[in-house]
Amino acid sequence: MATLPRYQNLGVQYADLPKISTAAQDAQARGFDNLSRSLDRMTSYFQSQAETEAKKQGKKYAVENPLTTSQLDAALKNPASLKIEGAGTIFQDTYQAYAATQLSADLQLQAGSEFKSIELDFESGKISSAAASEKMRDLMDGQSAVMNAISPDAAVQHRSAVATLAKTSYNKVLDQQQKADFALEGAKLDLALQNLPQQLEDVIRYNASSIDPATQKPVDVQKLIAIQLQPFAESIRKFGGDKSYFEKALKMVDEAKVEAL
Repeated sequence: MATLPRYQNLGVQYADLPKISTAAQDAQARGFDNLSRSLDRMTSYFQSQAETEAKKQGKKYAVENPLTTSQLDAALKNPASLKIEGAGTIFQDTYQAYAATQLSADLQLQAGSEFKSIELDFESGKISSAAASEKMRDLMDGQSAVMNAISPDAAVQHRSAVATLAKTSYNKVLDQQQKADFALEGAKLDLALQNLPQQLEDVIRYNASSIDPATQKPVDVQKLIAIQLQPFAESIRKFGGDKSYFEKALKMVDEAKVEAL
């Protein structure tokens, strides 16, 4: 049988196709990108300019239109009452923030004056230290409420500043209270020292040879003397370590023993 020829599949062959150039399209795309970036920069610039101008106008409006008492009263009931008709967010926020700064300065001056008045009322005996503290706290709470209605952020800073003023003022009240307490306690101890010699002599004279009916043992005279000395021993703590009253009392004990004998 004859052998059939073998054929090799060479596949389909095509002629070389012409290359398509996209240079124009690439250049156009780059142009669009550059234009987009330029527009973004312009938009950002004009937006920044608009924000700067809005802030400037908001601050100017706050300076030219300081908050009145009626506005503050209305803001306490409804913070939205401060809204300026037609104002944008940046203008409104800047206006309220700067108005709050101005208000805080005025309120701090008022608080300083009020605290001084409270100090004088305490010094003259019109109010107690507890009442002074309450008045100061009420003042801080009232001012904080007003500030919070205008600007919560400014309210925090304002309360911190006024609290510092209040602390300084209240420390003066406490110093005056301490001086008054020392004077009163000192007067009591001076009177007690005048009476102590006779009291000690009586304790020693009438108990030195006595029998305690409860224990049927000799009365502990030293214990009785210690009871008489208790207020003077306490004075060391009350007067911050000052032992002068206690030492005077101890000296009187020795003298009383001699007198009793």
